[in-house]
Amino acid sequence: MKFKAFAFDLDGTLVDTKIDFAAIYQELNLPDGTPLLEEIEQWSASEKQRAQNVMHHYEQKGAEESLVIADAFDFLVHLENFKIPFAVFTRNSRATALKTLEKHKLNIPLVISRDDANPKPHPEGLHMIAKQLAVKAHELLFVGDYIFDLQAGQAAGVSTALYLPQPPDFETLGAYFTFDHYDKLRTHCFN
Repeated sequence: MKFKAFAFDLDGTLVDTKIDFAAIYQELNLPDGTPLLEEIEQWSASEKQRAQNVMHHYEQKGAEESLVIADAFDFLVHLENFKIPFAVFTRNSRATALKTLEKHKLNIPLVISRDDANPKPHPEGLHMIAKQLAVKAHELLFVGDYIFDLQAGQAAGVSTALYLPQPPDFETLGAYFTFDHYDKLRTHCFN
């Protein structure tokens, strides 16, 4: 097998967190699709704190209402059975990521959140994961579902597979592999 370890995005890749982004945008008076973390980073300390509180509220609610992507869970079990290490790299807060994983009993010992590293598309989290899992960048496969995942993987020199159950609204050029069901990823990586 080409890859010795895997890293996964959380929202939309392992779980459907049901985060109400439209409500966040509305409450923060931002146009839909604005990169939230990057936008609020430019705000004053008090505005930033208010925005973080709003995001935390909706992220926590999303974690409570989240649904695991069943075939993703099966893929993690497959990795565990073969003793292949894996981690999560998410733009969520650490508290939200851990709450989501705990709800679904997903035992992922290494979680890198926006509280631990610069958020995607910055590659820092992938570098941290490669180091902690003791693999080189080319031995790690990052699995995500969004342009920020692809950009982070490319910046880190890490192959990135995109889980796309629906046609994407972004360019996927440069992705190592795209798939709409985890069985396809398993076949691609293990056969």
